[in-house]
Amino acid sequence: MLFLFPGLEMFMRINGRARATTDEALLVRLSEGGKRPKTATVVAIDEVLFHCGKAINRAGLCRTDRQVDRAALPTPGRMVEALDAAAQGRAADAAAAGQLDAHYARAVRYDLYG
Repeated sequence: MLFLFPGLEMFMRINGRARATTDEALLVRLSEGGKRPKTATVVAIDEVLFHCGKAINRAGLCRTDRQVDRAALPTPGRMVEALDAAAQGRAADAAAAGQLDAHYARAVRYDLYG
């Protein structure tokens, strides 16, 4: 796992093993904003390393003027629909992509803990 800290000139790497869990007791403890998560990631940490952030600073990852223009990339819905269509050997459906985008847009704003 890699953790970036905007504004700090370092990043943290955790090496270990992770697993998904639906353990009810753990999920209750992880509740936030009155919502219980559906799953959790449990990480068995072998080592934690801090790295100099020179490469991140050179890349300008935290600089808004260096971010990719969203219009230059397909939307999440278009990407998922294109992958699904290719896997099924059919043409991508623009309406399905639009529905996926609408679902995603709502989820990232209103379903943060659900």
